[in-house]
Amino acid sequence: MTYTYTNNFGEEAKFSDLNHLQDVLNKPYHSWEEGSGDSAIHIDDQQRLIFFKIKEGIFIMQHPDYLSPTINNDPISMHKHYVGGQEMSISSANLCHKTIAYQILKDFIETGQLCDDYEWAEITTE
Repeated sequence: MTYTYTNNFGEEAKFSDLNHLQDVLNKPYHSWEEGSGDSAIHIDDQQRLIFFKIKEGIFIMQHPDYLSPTINNDPISMHKHYVGGQEMSISSANLCHKTIAYQILKDFIETGQLCDDYEWAEITTE
């Protein structure tokens, strides 16, 4: 199991264990306000999970299909975050705690598939 991690400054590194992933998810949310605003896990050239942390939780999106897991059905609130200099609206339904984010990213790294514990739905990026 080897994966490529791209940080919010566009720097890539390959890893064969999940310790680095834990370190990334433990970073404070304001660290994602620098650079591109997002990080990514790549397991091949075609598919990746883009993710970032905001104060309210961690957002994960599969690229290139713009799918995000629905984490909860609580009353929905919208949050803003800048990715690549563009403002992105994020639904609270798609935000998760770092424990859930770790499991989703770990499953993707280990299986190459989206975690089937959650419904993945297309999001709008406007």
